[in-house]
Amino acid sequence: MSPAKVETLLDILKECKWINYHLINHDGSKEMTNSDEKLPIAVTWGVFPGKEILQPTVVDPVSFHFWKDEAFALWKQQWGRLYAEGSQSRGVIDSIYDSYYLVNLVDNDYVGGNRLWEILDKVVSSGPCAGGAADGTAGETAKSVTPTPSD
Repeated sequence: MSPAKVETLLDILKECKWINYHLINHDGSKEMTNSDEKLPIAVTWGVFPGKEILQPTVVDPVSFHFWKDEAFALWKQQWGRLYAEGSQSRGVIDSIYDSYYLVNLVDNDYVGGNRLWEILDKVVSSGPCAGGAADGTAGETAKSVTPTPSD
């Protein structure tokens, strides 16, 4: 996501307290989240009679850093190689690699339904967000994360 759209997304998410987000640039020097920096978030689970609740899919902030490396490597190593150095097309890819963010959004309002597409549409059209869990369980404010060598 472009830096300008990131600003728009963060403005919209201020009113969408039920959404957890995590954004990071290619080298991890710019990172924003309203989630715990180390604890995973369950995004799917299964409930079956007479069985424990199954929690097969989580969003793990630590794994997100590895996903970041893979995602941005695709830009540089796969797409970038298709175009000659110095070409306009290669310049566009390099610019995206250097300035864009990898974005992860989790909708925690299970009753209200998945409104992530609505939010992304609002990012494109820059509108406010309506609805959501009344208790705002997904977090109150964004916090910047400063990576440490042990991360």
